[in-house]
Amino acid sequence: MDNIKKKYNLSINLKYIDPTYAIRSVPSNASDTVMCAKLAQNAVHGAMAGYTAFSTGVVRNAVSFIPIKTINEAGANKISVYDRAWQRLLGNMRQKTLVNKDFQKAAQEKIDKDEQDRDGRFEAIRQRILREDNEREDLNRQVKF
Repeated sequence: MDNIKKKYNLSINLKYIDPTYAIRSVPSNASDTVMCAKLAQNAVHGAMAGYTAFSTGVVRNAVSFIPIKTINEAGANKISVYDRAWQRLLGNMRQKTLVNKDFQKAAQEKIDKDEQDRDGRFEAIRQRILREDNEREDLNRQVKF
C-alpha cells in the first residue's frame, strides 16, 4: 500500500468488511423462524428414532438427515458470486456487488476450478454411499434365511 501511496500520491483508507458478518447481521424474519423450527424438530425426531452422527439440513427442498461423515467429505460450501442465489442475497440486502471488474476473469476461473473440485468430492461421496448400500444389502441377504 505504501508503494501505491508514493507512486500515485494518493491517500488510502482501506477497510475490509467480512461479508459473512454483513449477512448474519440482518435480523431474522418469519421464514428464518420456520426453517429453524423445521430443522430443530427433525433433529429431535432423528435422535428419538435412534440415529447418531447426523445433522439435519435441506436437500432439494426437503428436510433431510445428513450423516456427519458426508458433511465432512463434502468440504466447505462455497457460493459463486455469479450465482443467482448470491445475486438475490445482494438484492435483498441492498448491497453492491463485491467483485471488481478487473478480477472477474480470475474469479470465474477459480469458481470453475472450485466447482470441478466440489463435483469430484460429491461423486466420491455418491460412490461411497452406493458401496455402503450394496454392502448393507449383502449383509441383509446373508442374515435372511
